[in-house]
Amino acid sequence: MIGPFWVANISLAAVNAAVVVGLLYVYANNFGQLRSKLGLGLIVFSGVLMVQNIAAALIYWQLAQTYTAVVAKPLLLMTLLETIALLFLSWTTWR
Repeated sequence: MIGPFWVANISLAAVNAAVVVGLLYVYANNFGQLRSKLGLGLIVFSGVLMVQNIAAALIYWQLAQTYTAVVAKPLLLMTLLETIALLFLSWTTWR
């Protein structure tokens, strides 16, 4: 059984991936209308970030099988900071 810190890491990585999907949708719509290089760059950035978050969730699952909260806590801090950054980016994007 995996601990609560690992569950939090996996959950936040999944939330991050979902937020990035929303951003990707907005950026793709903007690119369809404007055809700007910035829009294309935002699409690529979002795609890579989505893949990173999916990979992170899978890696956290694997690490949870071996490592304790000693490893999970620092990773949780980094994942939480990413969540905060993505929520702020979403807020500014949708305004």
